[in-house]
Amino acid sequence: MATNYNTLIESEKNLKKMVVQFLEYSYSTHEKLWKNIFTFEDGNKIIDSMEVRLKEAEQRERDLLDECIWIISKDNPRANHLRFIISIIYTTKDITKTASYPLYIAKTFVRKKIDIIQISKIKEMTESYLKLFEKYIKIYQNDKIKDKFDEVEKMYLEFIEFSHEINKKIRAELTEEDLEIDYFPISQIIKLIEGTIEHVKNIFTNAVLK
Repeated sequence: MATNYNTLIESEKNLKKMVVQFLEYSYSTHEKLWKNIFTFEDGNKIIDSMEVRLKEAEQRERDLLDECIWIISKDNPRANHLRFIISIIYTTKDITKTASYPLYIAKTFVRKKIDIIQISKIKEMTESYLKLFEKYIKIYQNDKIKDKFDEVEKMYLEFIEFSHEINKKIRAELTEEDLEIDYFPISQIIKLIEGTIEHVKNIFTNAVLK
């Protein structure tokens, strides 16, 4: 029993390490996206880069899921450990979602021909969500995740409020004629940014409910 317990604890540590590495990979994908956009990288090159990184993210998802299945099959985990593994499976799905959004943002930016003046209106928001993403990774690495849940939720709500204010400001600056051309593509990107932070926040919900 002790040997099996120790094996499961080591398995949990390894899974959490893989999750952190996956989160960091997703974060670096978002960071790379905005660096390329704001340094005027060729749009098609940005899309190509994000497609390559999404394929890598999907492979990381498969590796994590394979590891979860392997642990279940070889260690026959009891209820507590099984709940942890299930939480990791849900978390892996959420991280893959966050890693897919940079490609959608890149395609919207390029195909809707959003100019740098328009995209610059959300630069402060991009900086804010990247900082929050990074903070969430650091909090997730803390063993006392349950103690941090309220803090995580509060930061999320503050970011969403900030995002909505920027959204309203952009819309208010545009005429009705400009809404379809200039506002709706930007609003799609804002929704993807909000969705990214929501999925990162979900990893804490998954951990608390395990």
